[in-house]
Amino acid sequence: NLVTIELMSVAIATLLIAPYMKTLSCRKVAVFGGIVALTGQLLTSFFYQYWELVPLRILTACGLGIVAAAASTVAGRSDNPAKVFSFAISGSLVIIAFFLPFLSEILVVAGHQGMFLTLAAFIGFSLFIFKWMPASQSSQTEQAEYTSPPSSSLYMFLLIVALFNLASSSAWAFMERAGVSLGLVQDQIGMLIGFSSLFAIVGSLFVSFIFDKVNKKIPLVCGLLTCGMSCYWISSGSDVHLFKLGSLIY
Repeated sequence: NLVTIELMSVAIATLLIAPYMKTLSCRKVAVFGGIVALTGQLLTSFFYQYWELVPLRILTACGLGIVAAAASTVAGRSDNPAKVFSFAISGSLVIIAFFLPFLSEILVVAGHQGMFLTLAAFIGFSLFIFKWMPASQSSQTEQAEYTSPPSSSLYMFLLIVALFNLASSSAWAFMERAGVSLGLVQDQIGMLIGFSSLFAIVGSLFVSFIFDKVNKKIPLVCGLLTCGMSCYWISSGSDVHLFKLGSLIY
């Protein structure tokens, strides 16, 4: 599955570059990653066979992973990282909510090549935005003050993230099938996914405003419980109303 390969490549590239970001220029790293991703998107538009696409999608994903590492570093160095990450997630969800329908229309009108050329143009535009990123690496003072978390805590965090994504991905993997079995058509399921992006924007903005006012465990626990309930309602296939509710609040 190309999507799985891409997501794994993004994650691996981000993890590999992240330890070196404290000594690198975020702007230069982001521009390099953007050029790699742009090259991958342009090349993908000219190939159609699965085994031709695999290395090109890995190339593109690695570029995007490098950009993600640079962007995360910039956010982490800000005065209020939690709020910056929250607004970043909200912004990305807004783009997804409005860009994906447009991209699907491009796919219908211009086909495979038109879609990937559009994605390449989007990345090309983003390269101009990278000029606002910090040009220099972190200062000697910041590097001296930085202390990495204990290995046990880091491994536990990665394990929790992996288990959470494995648990929740099963609900989305069979979402369409569960919806169809309850009498919904594909257009209705697609609309639910679109509305869920809008709910996600509200959720991320809400957390950004309360994050400094409450114990940080409260929004985390509430989010995990809500995700767990929504995943169950989506995948159980017992009631169409619970399916819609689970799709919206996930």
